[in-house]
Amino acid sequence: MMTVEELFTKLSVGELSNLSMSNEGSGQIQEKSQAKLISYTNDALMQLYSRFVLLEKFVVIEMIQGITSYYLMKRFAQSNCALVSQDPCYIKDLLEPFEEDVIKILEVQDHLGRRVTLNDQSDALSMFTPRPNMLQVPRPVEGLALSISYQARHRKLEPGVMEAPIYLPEVLEEALLAFVAGKVYSHMNGEENSAKGQEYKGKYEEQCQLVVDRDLVNNTPDTTSEIFKRNGWI
Repeated sequence: MMTVEELFTKLSVGELSNLSMSNEGSGQIQEKSQAKLISYTNDALMQLYSRFVLLEKFVVIEMIQGITSYYLMKRFAQSNCALVSQDPCYIKDLLEPFEEDVIKILEVQDHLGRRVTLNDQSDALSMFTPRPNMLQVPRPVEGLALSISYQARHRKLEPGVMEAPIYLPEVLEEALLAFVAGKVYSHMNGEENSAKGQEYKGKYEEQCQLVVDRDLVNNTPDTTSEIFKRNGWI
């Protein structure tokens, strides 16, 4: 893990050291350029968290008779229902408020902890994920719970919060730096800058492929049954 301040230092003395925004490699990023770099960093984190399962979270929903499409959105969360009372509150998140940070659904388990088949038209009991943040349940059973494991995104960084943590495996830090640098140079005028941008984009891809080839990111899932125990379902 590193902070935004540490990221800026690395960019300043490294990839962006010859640019004025880095104060000529002083280890600091000029204040007027920080918001832009934060935006690029959020883009990079979204790409990396989508490409690799770096954060897996769980959420419990309680099925409601007649509702077959369950959207993983805050408006349907129990912790938010007081604000939007006309929506059904099928997301049970009073212990751990749902953050609406879904990239895609990975797995579903029923109230007994059994894995549910997903997206199999030949299976009469299959459930479906027609959208990244939506679970389709053809035969909902009133009151029974489902535990959904999903690939989550990194929390967005905000400009000016230099101590904000960036949660990323060390083996992907070079990819992050390359992605941000590629964005910076690609948005600058001149053929040389454009070529530099492409060079860093290529480095980003190389670093990501290296992680895949060497299997350096551990994506072992946790046991979903634990969330049922914590919420009193079993």
